[in-house]
Amino acid sequence: MTFTIEHQGLRAQVTRKRIKHLYLRVQPPDGRIQISAPMRVSRTYIKAFLASKQGWIGQRRALIAQQTSPVKEYVRGEMHSLWGQEYPLQVLAIPRATQITLHNGHIQLRIPVDKSATARQAAIEKWLRLQLREAAEQRIPVWEERMQVRVTRLYIRRMRSLWGSCNPRARSIRINTVLATLHPSFLEYILVHEMVHLLEPSHNRRFYALMDQYLSDWKSRRKSLKNIHLA
Repeated sequence: MTFTIEHQGLRAQVTRKRIKHLYLRVQPPDGRIQISAPMRVSRTYIKAFLASKQGWIGQRRALIAQQTSPVKEYVRGEMHSLWGQEYPLQVLAIPRATQITLHNGHIQLRIPVDKSATARQAAIEKWLRLQLREAAEQRIPVWEERMQVRVTRLYIRRMRSLWGSCNPRARSIRINTVLATLHPSFLEYILVHEMVHLLEPSHNRRFYALMDQYLSDWKSRRKSLKNIHLA
């Protein structure tokens, strides 16, 4: 028996089988979700299972897109990621300054018609940095209060080998622009990781104890993030 369930924009095809446990797969090349479920498990339970895997699904879809997508050309209909969700790009020619919005399930890029693919790429990357900065600046004060620390400067950078870094002496942190394309749970993990370095600069026993204290599931988030290749 096969049927479809949905949760917050996620759609999964469910097939009941004579098995003991639930299994979820995100299939290339389009990131479709398939769930194998025991015969007697309720639809409510399956939907809750799908909801619990939302962060992992976003990470898998981003990895699949990275591995299978051609070089971006920044043209109409091309798929681009924001917070772990894929959106088609809508390019509209206008005579005035460039504008980008999330509109009706599209990333809408309004840009002068004579602008090149390089200019469109630069506009999208600038927009992603702004999305990331806004999200980070909303979360940092929450964690500053919990940890009783202060971040004096936040840098948003495209980095080839790091998701984030911290300068404990300057009390500044850097985070990778690519985080804006992934599920928000990864941004939170990187923020907490770097802010814990304000309490403990080294990766020692105290550092990991603090990570356990402030973000109990940080190990699973780190494991998922390691599957995404920055290069």
